[in-house]
Amino acid sequence: MSDYTKNFLTDVIFKVDFPVILDLQDSPPKEFQNAIKEEYPILEPFQQFSFMMDKESEEPPQNLNRTIWKFMSKDKNRSIELSYQSLIIVFKDYQSYEDFREIIEKIMAIFNELYKNVIVDRIGLRYINQIELEEEDIFNWGDYINDCLISNIDFLENKNQIKRTIDILELSLDDEVTLNFRWGIYNSLYPSEVSKKEFLLDFDCFTRVQIESDQVIGKLDIFNSIITGYFEKSIEDKFRELLR
Repeated sequence: MSDYTKNFLTDVIFKVDFPVILDLQDSPPKEFQNAIKEEYPILEPFQQFSFMMDKESEEPPQNLNRTIWKFMSKDKNRSIELSYQSLIIVFKDYQSYEDFREIIEKIMAIFNELYKNVIVDRIGLRYINQIELEEEDIFNWGDYINDCLISNIDFLENKNQIKRTIDILELSLDDEVTLNFRWGIYNSLYPSEVSKKEFLLDFDCFTRVQIESDQVIGKLDIFNSIITGYFEKSIEDKFRELLR
């Protein structure tokens, strides 16, 4: 996304899904941990519980429980989650795409070296902006956000009745790439009425087309460019001044 001096990003998320890697299903990722432990020394594994049921079968539900190995930086602002089917990297202290890309490239190089010839089933990039401004006119976003995204707010005569308003736009950009865009007043104090000036811009760009794992960075660049374009289209110059 656009690199400004300031941002309102709470989470920047990179995720790849892949077919089951038996080494990760059957044993802890010790070699992966050793390769990243200097920058991600904290390990907090957790269990994810799920079931799969065949409606046409009398067999009991299949247990799909899995261990997710979560590695975190010392300040816990950056994390890596690895399981037998996915790799997720999360930044809560995003500063620039150059820095983010460099970390992704480094982690993917380690992953590709340890788990060779992995086919990626899905790759996604998500930027979550939770904008909070210290202003009394909490429903007036006209100077900051594109009018097309806030017209539903002006539809209401009594805006104080609003508890939350979130819109979703799903776009098929081409045969491969999908963009899910969510925006609106997310209200961090929900279900209470809105009492703070807050706005959400949430962009999730992904593809489910299979690619080689060494092609991931190229896709990442494409997704970042797409999200940057839609982010810039969503904001007005007064908001850009805040970011600069």
